[in-house]
Amino acid sequence: MNIENLLIMSGERTLDLRILAAIIDSFIITLLTILFCITNNLKGEFNLTIIYCIITIIYFVILESISGYTIGKFIFRIKVINENCRKPKIVQALIRSLFWLIEVNPFLFVIPVITYFITKKSRYMQRFGDKFAKTYIVRSKYLKEFISDENMQNSLTKDFVNEFYKPKANIKIKNGVISSKYIEVIYDGHKTKKVEGLKGMTIDEVLEGVNNGGRFAIFKYCVSLVTITSKQPSNIIYIKPNDNLFKYHWTYTLTTIIIGWWSILGIPWSIECLNTNFNGGIDATDLVVTSLINKKFEN
Repeated sequence: MNIENLLIMSGERTLDLRILAAIIDSFIITLLTILFCITNNLKGEFNLTIIYCIITIIYFVILESISGYTIGKFIFRIKVINENCRKPKIVQALIRSLFWLIEVNPFLFVIPVITYFITKKSRYMQRFGDKFAKTYIVRSKYLKEFISDENMQNSLTKDFVNEFYKPKANIKIKNGVISSKYIEVIYDGHKTKKVEGLKGMTIDEVLEGVNNGGRFAIFKYCVSLVTITSKQPSNIIYIKPNDNLFKYHWTYTLTTIIIGWWSILGIPWSIECLNTNFNGGIDATDLVVTSLINKKFEN
């Protein structure tokens, strides 16, 4: 079983989810510590520290050895696994919890920050506790997919990476033409983007249109109100050869002009959005064309 393929699927975002999960777990452990000390009339920094450490170890060992989750991990759908893609053994969970008290403990202030950068630089996104316990953190949905697919488990990493990052397209085709308002492009492994403007066309017609000057673009729009500012991209839009560009981005541009300026941050963001739109948007032609070609050869 080539677990490296699973770790590639989970990606760097797993580390961000670990931080959020750690915040929730830290809050729960701290709350349990305070409640225990109040209930048992325990006072003093020493008592608090000892109880905090004991509850931390019990919390992680029980939850992770039983399910691979803590409460924080369950909320963000990330899981601790061993080299066999199973939940960690009690000893492994114990090692992780002991290192957690040093590496992730929020009361050690700068240490968790250092741990973050060490983990980020690690090949498999492991902190020292993971390395010594021989455990990994993965996203649950990819773990399920990985376990159910023998090809993923047995592929060489190089071959898997080429296939995983290859742009793909989800297309509903009826009577030889694209039948849905949107198609979906999958890129960089698991990122997705909707593409509009292709309904009623065949893949060959789309590719021919691009050869004749058609292209795919993403436009931007900004919405703001005093303290709230949001800058968003459009779907990927197919622009037909020799068509008027403005008719494809006028809704995003008008939205920005009307409600994009109403905050301090909204002013520069609105200028950025308008500049992007009037200069043709962000080009996504290569991405879509590659995914369509790959889809065509699949069939």
